Amino acid sequence: MRKECETALAALRPHSRRQAGNAMAALFLLFTTLAEAQNSQFLYDPPGNLLSQTTETIAPPQIIGQPQMQVVQPGATATFSVVALDTSGVSYQWLFSGTNLAGQTSDALQISNVSTNNQGYYSVVLVNSSGSVTSSPAPLWIDSRGCGMPDWWQLYYFGNLTQNASADFDGDGVSNLQEFLDGTNPTNVASARFRLSIINFGSFVTATPNLLSYSNGVTVSLSATAIAPFTFRGWGGDLSGTNNPVTLTVTNNKTVFAYAGAFTITWTNGSSGDWNTASNWSPNLVPDPSDEVLITSSVTVSSSNSIECAGLTLGAPGFPATLAISGNLTLDGPSYWVAGTMSGSGSTIVRPAATLTFDNPSTVYLSGRTLENDGTILWAGATDITLTSAVISNAPAAVLVVQNAANLNGSSARLDNAGLFSKSGSPGTTTLNVPFNNLGSVDIQNGTLLCGTSFTNSGNVSVEPGATNNLSGGGSATGPFTAAAGALVAWTGNSLTPPFTLMPGAQLNGSGTYQLDGSTVNFNTDITVQNLDLLLTIGGTPATLSGTGTLTISNVMNWTAGTMSGTGTTIIAPGATLNIAANPYTLGLSRSLENAGTVLWTGVGINVSSAVLTNCPGALFLAQSSASLTANSSRFDNAGTFRKNVSQGTTSLSGLSFNNYGLVDLQSGTLQCTGSFTNSGSVNLAPGTTNLISGGGLATGPFSAPATALVDWTGNTFTPAFTLSSGVQLNGAGVYRLDGSTVNFNTDLGVQNLDLVTTGGGNSPTLTGSGNLTISNVMNWTQGTMSGSGLTIIAPGATFNIAANPYTLGLSRSLENAGTVLWTGVGINVSSAVLTNCPGAVFNAQNAASLTGSSARFDNAGIFRKSINPGTTTFSGLGFSNYAIVDLQAGVLALNSGFSALPAALLNCALGGTLAGTNYGQLQVAGTVTLAGSLSVVLTNGFLPATNNTFTVLTAGSRNGTFANFYYPSNVLALQLSNAPSAVIVQVAGVAIPRPLLLTPTISGSNVMLTWTAFSNVTYRVQFNPNLAPSNWSALAGDVTSSNNFASKLDTLTPSNRFYRLQVLP
Repeated sequence: MRKECETALAALRPHSRRQAGNAMAALFLLFTTLAEAQNSQFLYDPPGNLLSQTTETIAPPQIIGQPQMQVVQPGATATFSVVALDTSGVSYQWLFSGTNLAGQTSDALQISNVSTNNQGYYSVVLVNSSGSVTSSPAPLWIDSRGCGMPDWWQLYYFGNLTQNASADFDGDGVSNLQEFLDGTNPTNVASARFRLSIINFGSFVTATPNLLSYSNGVTVSLSATAIAPFTFRGWGGDLSGTNNPVTLTVTNNKTVFAYAGAFTITWTNGSSGDWNTASNWSPNLVPDPSDEVLITSSVTVSSSNSIECAGLTLGAPGFPATLAISGNLTLDGPSYWVAGTMSGSGSTIVRPAATLTFDNPSTVYLSGRTLENDGTILWAGATDITLTSAVISNAPAAVLVVQNAANLNGSSARLDNAGLFSKSGSPGTTTLNVPFNNLGSVDIQNGTLLCGTSFTNSGNVSVEPGATNNLSGGGSATGPFTAAAGALVAWTGNSLTPPFTLMPGAQLNGSGTYQLDGSTVNFNTDITVQNLDLLLTIGGTPATLSGTGTLTISNVMNWTAGTMSGTGTTIIAPGATLNIAANPYTLGLSRSLENAGTVLWTGVGINVSSAVLTNCPGALFLAQSSASLTANSSRFDNAGTFRKNVSQGTTSLSGLSFNNYGLVDLQSGTLQCTGSFTNSGSVNLAPGTTNLISGGGLATGPFSAPATALVDWTGNTFTPAFTLSSGVQLNGAGVYRLDGSTVNFNTDLGVQNLDLVTTGGGNSPTLTGSGNLTISNVMNWTQGTMSGSGLTIIAPGATFNIAANPYTLGLSRSLENAGTVLWTGVGINVSSAVLTNCPGAVFNAQNAASLTGSSARFDNAGIFRKSINPGTTTFSGLGFSNYAIVDLQAGVLALNSGFSALPAALLNCALGGTLAGTNYGQLQVAGTVTLAGSLSVVLTNGFLPATNNTFTVLTAGSRNGTFANFYYPSNVLALQLSNAPSAVIVQVAGVAIPRPLLLTPTISGSNVMLTWTAFSNVTYRVQFNPNLAPSNWSALAGDVTSSNNFASKLDTLTPSNRFYRLQVLP
C-alpha cells in the first residue's frame, strides 16, 4: 500500500500561478547558491572580501532515488536508474541477483530484448573516497499480455493469464492490478488494503498514520497546511466541511481534496438551492471573494446575506439562471451575464478593475436591485436588458460600454452615470427605455443612442462623426453636449413627449447638427450652437423651440416645421444662415428673431405672435417663397437688406408692422405689407415687381420703381392712412398706385406715374395731404378723391387721364395742369378747389359728364378742348374763366355757373355738320354772358357747308357785348356773325371749294393708290396722261364723291409712265 501526494497548481487562479512561478524562481536561486566549488569552501565578508578557504569534506554516497520495479513485455527494453545526492567522485556498479554485470558502471542500466532469462532482482553499488552504499533491489518481471501484472503472479493466484487488470477478482473493492501493486492476495477479501489519495490545491496535508495503504477500518487523522499566501478553505471528495484537522475512517479507496487558495467553482445542483451550501458546488466549497463562480444551468441560486466572488458567469445560451440575493453581490474580477435574472433587495457591485460583460443572446433581467459599477461593464449581447424597480449606477471613474443594437427596458427603474458611458461597436441603435441621469461622460462613437425616456445631462455628452444621440423622452441638461462634424443630437417626440430643458451650464458644442424633430426643447439659458434644425421627419407634431434664453446660431439653422416661442431671442450670427425651407406646415414664431447673417425663406407661411423680427445692419433676409408672415402684436424691423427674389408669386407680411431702416429690394413677384409699413430706408423694385402696401404707415425714405414696377397702396374704409413725409421720394418710371387706400402727401413730391383706382371694388382711394404732388409722366384717375391743402401738378409733357369709370370722383384740392388732362370718365365733384389749366397745357374733355363744384373755379390759361363725345360736358357750381382758348370740337360745353373771358381769350368752334353738339361744338352759358376776346370757326371731318347754313355757336340767358374778332377759313367760306340777345349765330354767305392736293401715290400690289385732300359731298374726277401733252388727258373710270377730308382711287400699274391730275366737278 502507498499514499500518493499530489500538488495541483494548475487549478490555481492566475495570481496564484504567478506566486508559484516566483517560488520556483526562488528555488532555482537556492540551487545555484549551493553549487559551490568541488574541492574547497570559501567564506566572504559583506563587502565581498575572502576571509578563509578550507578543503571540502566529502561524505559517503547517499541515494535519494532508488531503482524501481520494471514489468515489461518480452522483447521490450527495461531501464533502471539511481539518483545520488552528490555525484562528485562517485562510481557505479550494477548487479543481477548479487552478481556484477560487466560494463554496467553508470547511473542507469538498460536491458534490451528482455526474456525470461532476465527476470530477477537488480541493484547498484555507489562508491566514493569516503565509502559505499548499495541500493534496494528492484525486480524485473515478464508481462506477456502487457496488462501490468507479471505472468508468474497471475499464474500463482489465478492459475491462468486471462484475468483483467482492472477487474476485482475477490470483490473487495480493489482491482487485480492494485492488489499486485499492494502485495495483497487478489483472491482473498480479507487481505485487501486501501489507498488514501490526497490531492492538494494550494496546501500540504499530513496524514497520521502515514502509510502507503491501509487495512479496512483504520482511522486516519488529516491536517492541512495552506501554502502562503493562501488560507485553508475546506475538504472535498470523500471528506467535506472546513474542520482542520479532521479524521477519516478508511473502508475503501478514498480520495480527499484539500483546498486552499482561489478556485473556479461551478454550481452542480440540478435544482435550485442556497449559495451558502457547499454541496451545491464543485468543488464542494462555498465561494469566497477569491473564487470564480459558474452558474450555467436553469436554476435559482439564493442567498440571504451579502456575497463576494472574484468573477461570476450567470447563465448560458438557452439556460437562464436566477440569482436571488437579499444582500450585496460584489464582483472582483471578470464576470459574464449570459442569461437569466438577478433579483433581490441588495446591490450587485462591480469593483474597480473588475468587469461585467453582458454577453446575452436573450433578454436578461435585473429586478429590485442596484447594479453598481465601479469598474467596467461591457454590454455586448445581442438582446435586451430589462429592469424592474432596479437601478444601474455607473460610478465616477467607472466605464459602461455598449456595443450592441439592443434595448434597456424598465419599470420604476433608471440608469445613473457618473463615470463614462460609451456607445461603440455596433452601428445600430441602442435604446434606453429607462430614465438616464448623466453626471459623468457619455461618449457615442458610432450608431445611435436612443434615450426613450427622460434624459438628464449634468455631465458631458460627446457624439462622434456619423453617430447619433436621439433624445425622445424629455429631460434636462446643465452640462455640455459636443457633436462632431457629421454627428447628430436629435430631440424627437410628439405631442405626448415631455419637453427637454436646457438650463444654465448647458452647451451645444461642435460642428455637428442639433435637431428638434417633433419635440419641445426649452432654451432657458443663453446658448450658442453652430447647426440647428427644426423639422418633422416622420409626421405627427411639429417641433417647438421655446424658453427664456438667447439662442445664437453661428453656422446654419434649418427650419422646416414647428414653432419658436418663449421670451428669449433666436439670433442668427454674422456669417450664419437660417433656412426657412420648403415644407407643408405653417410655422409659428412667438419669440424674437434677430438676424445678423442671412435668412433664406423658401417655405410656406409663418404665424407670428407677440414677436419682433429684426434684420440687423449688414444682414440679408431673402424671401424666395409665395407665402405669408401672418402676425399679431408683432413687427419686423429691417436695418439690413430685405430681398424678395426667385418666386414670381406674392410674399405677404400680414398683420405685422414692417419698419424699414435699411433696404427693401424687390427683385421678383409681389411683396404685400398688410400691416403698418414704415420706410425710413430705401425700397427698390425691379422691373415687373410689385410692392402692395395695404396696412397704412409712414415713409421718410425713397421708393424706386423702374418701368413696369408697381408700388400699390391698397385698402378699404378700415385701412389706416399711409403718410409720405419729409425725405420720401417716389422715384423711377414705374407706377405708384392708390387702390382703395388713403395716402397723405405731406411733403412736396415728384412722381412720374401715379394711379388713383379701385381694382377690386370696394372703397375709393384718397390722395390727400399738405404737400404738392407733381406728375411728370402719366397720372390715371378712375376712382376716388383728391383732397388736402396741397397741389396736384401735371407737369409740362405729362398726361392726366381722368378715365372712364362708374363712380363720381371727388376733388377738394387744387389741380394745376401744365401738361395734358384727358377727361373721359364720369363726373367730378369739386369742393373748395381751383382747377388751373396753365399756358401751353391742354384740358381735353372727351365725355358727357359734369364738373360739379362748391366754392371752386376753373381757370383756363391753356387750351380747354371739348372733343370726340357729341354729348354735353357740364360745369355746375364753379365758374369758368377763360384766359386762353376754349376749343369746342364736338358736343356741348354747358357752363352753368358763369363764363368770363379776357380780351386775349379765344372761343373756337369746329363745324362738322349742321346739328349743334352732334356735328359742331356749342358753348352754353346759364345766365348772362359778357363776350370778349375772339371767336374762331374751323371746318372738320371734310365738312363743307352750304350757302345760308346757320350755326348757333353760343347760347346764354342773355348776352352782353360781342367778340372783338371773328376768324374762319375765308378761302373756303364767306361767313357772317350775328349777335342775338341770347345767342351768337354764324351764317354761311358763300362757299368756294378749295383746290384739292394730290398726295404722293403709293403702290398697293399691282395697283397704284391715289389719295388727295377733299371736302365731303364734293365729286372728283381723276385724269391721267402718259406724256403731259395737253390733248392726252384721259379720265379714270368712275368719279369719286368724298365723305370726309380725304378721298382716294386705285389705278392699275402700267409699263409706261402716267401723270395724274384732279378735276372738281360742279
